[in-house]
Amino acid sequence: MRWNRGRDVPLCIAVNVAARQFVDDDLPAAVREVLVDTGCSPEWLSVEITESALLQDSVHLQQTLHALRELGVCIALDDFGTGYSALNYLARFPVDCLKIDKSFVQAIGGSERESERVRAFIAMAGALKLDLVAEGVETDAQAAFLIANGCVTGQGYRFGRPVPMERFGELLRGGVTA
Repeated sequence: MRWNRGRDVPLCIAVNVAARQFVDDDLPAAVREVLVDTGCSPEWLSVEITESALLQDSVHLQQTLHALRELGVCIALDDFGTGYSALNYLARFPVDCLKIDKSFVQAIGGSERESERVRAFIAMAGALKLDLVAEGVETDAQAAFLIANGCVTGQGYRFGRPVPMERFGELLRGGVTA
């Protein structure tokens, strides 16, 4: 909430949620409470679930994801490509964003086959009208390949190292350099 105060283009903060939290906890109620207590806009929050967590394919998991979507938060599928990447999962679950696992990004340029896998993920996300994030971008060559092939959002050391919350706030205000 503090980071978005006064920003023309708000940030969306991604929160990794363990598969157990989707099953054991009342996650939608907890998220709703945080949104109300903080005044945070739901569009500023992305809840990430790993692809392997979808393998449980339980009714409760589906209800939880739909309830989170109804709150207005983004649902991102983390580590995409490392589990059983089945299109029927993308049809059954309310997913807004795919995050290409860093193992695929790191392999870009290693062989044409590896590069083609990344191109396929990019094409699939585009065809399904899903947002796409490439994880683990470390080099200019990886970033250039991703941009040239239509993936314009990435995360990784190429863009910055992890920093404490206070330092991140300073970076947003332009007070320090990364």
